[in-house]
Amino acid sequence: MFNSHKSLALGVLALILLVPQSSSAYTIQEELKDKIIQLQTQVKSLSLQSAQVTTATSSVALKANKSDAPLSFSGKKRVEFTWNTSGVKNCHLLVAGGKDYKVSATGAKKLNVTSNAPYVTLSCSNVATGEAQSDYIYITDPKGRSGLSVITNESKTVTATVNGELKNGVCGSDNFKLGNIAWGDGKIDFAVPELKGASCENKVSDTQTHTYSSSGKYKITFTDWMKRKHTEKVTMN
Repeated sequence: MFNSHKSLALGVLALILLVPQSSSAYTIQEELKDKIIQLQTQVKSLSLQSAQVTTATSSVALKANKSDAPLSFSGKKRVEFTWNTSGVKNCHLLVAGGKDYKVSATGAKKLNVTSNAPYVTLSCSNVATGEAQSDYIYITDPKGRSGLSVITNESKTVTATVNGELKNGVCGSDNFKLGNIAWGDGKIDFAVPELKGASCENKVSDTQTHTYSSSGKYKITFTDWMKRKHTEKVTMN
């Protein structure tokens, strides 16, 4: 496209040189010069657009053990992550709920990953636009996932929420127990999912509140139905 515009501009210039130098010819020359300027402007504009498209093109590709397929396992597993990118900078390899590693635009890294991490992502910035670009490797656990979150309150009271995600779901009539919560002061409570009636759900949770008799530092441990443990440390004043 650019070459054809340039050829046309050269052709117009040649016509200018062949036109006799009369008043009417002078007018024609001026019109032809204007046409050349318009064509040159169009060529510059198209060249700029092409350069912008080329600059903005970028890609981010992440693989786990040489595959971009999701991972499926229970517990902890050592995984080799490899990645290739183009047109990006400031890349980070992030394990969801875990560590964030600053990495080069192309590379490899072996990590110990638990099945509780729902995904691992490579996130970079587009060199031309600054926008974030990411690729994900998702992780599924055939035995389900679980978690613990804790909020400390006033008067030596703490609120713990435990959750579970099960592939086959849990029904109200199953008498399913998420596990137990050890508060760190010798007391242990069972965690039972909060289900409405006989409904069945894949994601379940239980929230409990505990009051300590004295100030101090305590470690709360949630042991789920698969004997996996989650811990949180709290300080009661």
